[in-house]
Amino acid sequence: MVTSIINALRESAVLEPGVLSSTEWCINEVMDNVLQHSNAQYGYVMGQLHRGTKRISICVFDMGVGIYNTLKKSKHIPRKPLDAITLALQERVTRDESVGQGNGMWGLNEIIKENGGRIRILSNGALYSYKNGIIDTKEDYPMLIGKYKNATVIDFQIDYSKTINIAHALNGYIPTDYWIENRETDDGTVYFEVKKDSAGTGTRIAAEKFRNVITNTLKEGNYNIVLDFSGVNVVSSSYADELVGKLVVEYGFVYFLTHFQLQNLSPWNIGVVNRSVEQRMGHKYYDTILED
Repeated sequence: MVTSIINALRESAVLEPGVLSSTEWCINEVMDNVLQHSNAQYGYVMGQLHRGTKRISICVFDMGVGIYNTLKKSKHIPRKPLDAITLALQERVTRDESVGQGNGMWGLNEIIKENGGRIRILSNGALYSYKNGIIDTKEDYPMLIGKYKNATVIDFQIDYSKTINIAHALNGYIPTDYWIENRETDDGTVYFEVKKDSAGTGTRIAAEKFRNVITNTLKEGNYNIVLDFSGVNVVSSSYADELVGKLVVEYGFVYFLTHFQLQNLSPWNIGVVNRSVEQRMGHKYYDTILED
């Protein structure tokens, strides 16, 4: 589920450096807490990307025992549900150190603060929220799910237009991006198989999603990019323009020549890509002349 959410975000919009890795780390940590501590039989996770406000919204809900009931038998012994939430947001607080290190909720909160995002935590009827630098808490907050009060909701938003320094937020820890690592060669090149990694080669919609994936990869590091067109029989002019033409214009001709390789293009596809780039560069040139 986490992989599906992150892959959807990766192709939906251009995200600033650190956003993808931070979001993935946060979802993993929250969901791991559910699996390790909640004893929940039911729950869900939901993600949305809001282009208007440049925010990623994630909500994880479980019908478990709640944070208070998890921690009250630990050495921390919270007096009430709100105390349990504020304890859980501290570093190295966990019900059992043999199960986890107790850094998940703390790290999530630190990343939200680093980014200027928002978070709401509801558990056992208590509420903690952080928004615009202001913390708000409530002892008795109705969850509108009947008499059952032990459920836990972790609802957070990340501003994807702002860079996240995840090392700063997590005291030097940098999570490994296995998605990039699995595509990266020893010389720092990230390899894409167009036939497998792109949802078709005929439409602008498919090309835009794939271009977002490539752009988000470049946002995370100074990589070289290989686009391997093996097995791709036909690339449409619209697809070539939306993918290659716009990448050339966005990064500049010299940068594109230095950092991108197009491999195994058929003679037909070479002609389509060349024509698309020529037209896109021509539009860029004449637009600049008209502006001057």
